[in-house]
Amino acid sequence: MRVSNVLILTGVTTVGILFVRRLLRIRAATSELQKLAHRVGLDVLPVGYFRVCISGTSSGIGNACAHFLSRYRSVKVFSLGRPESCDFVVDLSDPSAIRSCAIDIEREWYKGTCAPSAGFDVLINNAGVFSAATASAIHWINSFAPAFLTEDLSERYIRNKIKSRMLRFVQVSSRLESKSTLTAENMRGSISESMEAPTRTLHYADSKRAMMYHTSFMHNKFTLSHPSLSYVTVTPGMVNTALGRSSVWAVIWYLSYPIRFLFLRSPIEGALPVIWAAFGCPTESGVFTADQEILERISATRDPEAGRIFSELVHESFNSI
Repeated sequence: MRVSNVLILTGVTTVGILFVRRLLRIRAATSELQKLAHRVGLDVLPVGYFRVCISGTSSGIGNACAHFLSRYRSVKVFSLGRPESCDFVVDLSDPSAIRSCAIDIEREWYKGTCAPSAGFDVLINNAGVFSAATASAIHWINSFAPAFLTEDLSERYIRNKIKSRMLRFVQVSSRLESKSTLTAENMRGSISESMEAPTRTLHYADSKRAMMYHTSFMHNKFTLSHPSLSYVTVTPGMVNTALGRSSVWAVIWYLSYPIRFLFLRSPIEGALPVIWAAFGCPTESGVFTADQEILERISATRDPEAGRIFSELVHESFNSI
């Protein structure tokens, strides 16, 4: 057999093996999601017991989460984002729109609702942008907006005294946050520099690291006095989503799809750790999870003081606009 034929056969075989492996992993993720749904009672609890608000549902992980959860009558899924089809239409880079969105969520969840008094509510902050966006947009959508919504809805929950319903916040992060150098000491200067200098390469990592600190801060601030509140951060791994699409030419993006399909997780695989973070460990707050595991107890390992400083920056930014 000629060498060229051997190489072609080897290549086709390798691609076939990778394709089958991906299909098996998609099937396994779907099976794990169904087991999780049964374990937490999505298939047996009354209508409206779970209310889940998810940002970034137009594609990728957010869409996969919304599509899966909407199969169950016990779950009411609310989408949050720019498309007019969303339940809460909001531009996450617009402070006034974010404020209005928090009011709308409060009105839907806690005022005049027909849902059972007991239950479990979740806000999944999933929307994200990467390097092609402006530095300001990256920080607003990935950290400032999620932090503000988390704080504002926590306070609205407490004011409404909804003790019979639990409320969990899930921040979708990335292991790229390990590239950030943000600390309590340089928080203010680094974020200000990052937002003003478009050449800085760590906007995304900084925004995700800031939310790790913020989760630690919120856990330490609220969870002991209000145990029905919980805060979790999760990494879905490297997933084949639209994140980063605007960073490359459209032709290259579409031509690279087979490679991305074979080597990156599918959206449903990315949805598994996110939904597990939302429902799989309901008694524990202040953790960083992935693949149905707790990677880190960030309430103890991450500096809540850095989260407090970041929180101040968020409110200063909202009040200055």
